[in-house]
Amino acid sequence: MEQRLHEILMDGEQVRWTGRPSPFKLMRCPERNTFFVTWLLSGAAILLALLYLLPTLNSDQRGGADWFIMLVVVAFLPAMLSLRPLMDKLCLEKNTIYAITDRRVIALVKDDLMYIPLDQKPAVSVEGRDRDCGNLCFGEAVGCGSGNSRSNAVLGIRESSSQNDMLGMLFYHVSHPEQLLRYVA
Repeated sequence: MEQRLHEILMDGEQVRWTGRPSPFKLMRCPERNTFFVTWLLSGAAILLALLYLLPTLNSDQRGGADWFIMLVVVAFLPAMLSLRPLMDKLCLEKNTIYAITDRRVIALVKDDLMYIPLDQKPAVSVEGRDRDCGNLCFGEAVGCGSGNSRSNAVLGIRESSSQNDMLGMLFYHVSHPEQLLRYVA
């Protein structure tokens, strides 16, 4: 068992299953159409910013450093929106551990601990099937739709008063998710 997981277990808590997201291709995700729209709008925003800022480059009022700073500020948000799916993919595939114990379902995403106690009897569903992989959804993440699945896997659906105890979360793109249902029952 990974050291990161072992450190967050409660006294006497027994691990029934551990796993990670299976590698996945962004262009096969259900939300791929939103990627294209985001990339198109981000490209248009950067192009418009360039067209607006280019005349100021030729003027004597602003120096090259001012122009560069304005371009970076204007391009930052569209660039971050465009890169978000790639950053989420890397985070999920490299820095995420899932576990089902006798007490909780747990997701460790980077250093962020998320869990739902099993004594709350959370709703459980397999969604977003892709061959032998799928999303195992818990609590309020059940039925949220595929468009939110990646962000729910990275961030969870949080209760405002709790740092780690989630209202909903999901195990993203795990292999044979229907076989994991027996550990939650």
